[in-house]
Amino acid sequence: SYKTSEGLVTYDTSIGTYGNFSFIHAPPKRKKTFLVTLLSAAYLGGKSERFCGKIKGHRDGRDLLHFDTEQSAFHAQRVFKRTLDMSGIEDNCYHTYGLRSQEPKDRISIIEAAIHQNEDAGLVIIDGLADLIQDVNNIEEANKIVQKIMTLTERYKIHILTVIHSNFGSDKPTGHLGS
Repeated sequence: SYKTSEGLVTYDTSIGTYGNFSFIHAPPKRKKTFLVTLLSAAYLGGKSERFCGKIKGHRDGRDLLHFDTEQSAFHAQRVFKRTLDMSGIEDNCYHTYGLRSQEPKDRISIIEAAIHQNEDAGLVIIDGLADLIQDVNNIEEANKIVQKIMTLTERYKIHILTVIHSNFGSDKPTGHLGS
């Protein structure tokens, strides 16, 4: 709500707009993945009001592509299933990928190919952006992956939500990538 000369006015606040990207960062074990699950359920819609409250997705029939780069297949599947359980969606608009076993250089190629093949993609989640490069402290690698993310969002008119850990003992995102 905003105070105006005409009184208190409430506007919807947009998060995750198409053509942009965002990131979530926090230290390890601080429920970043749960927040991603919550936002995913809100985006998908369905019966998510129980968990998401007033957060509403405006996907207009677009799909959600969810990439996990860190967790084992078992744990990644639990996260993916929790999103479906929270949203109550049973159609084919939620596509999941576990990339832990892939090399960093191959992960971004897989992500780009999946986006290219899915013309209905709207929201793309990359849980573990740092796992797409060899060294988060290498400024050239960090800039290159950020540029790739910006290019993908613009080219495909999608929103990419990424997850980045914080530096140990700090509230700053990891390395040059977090900068």
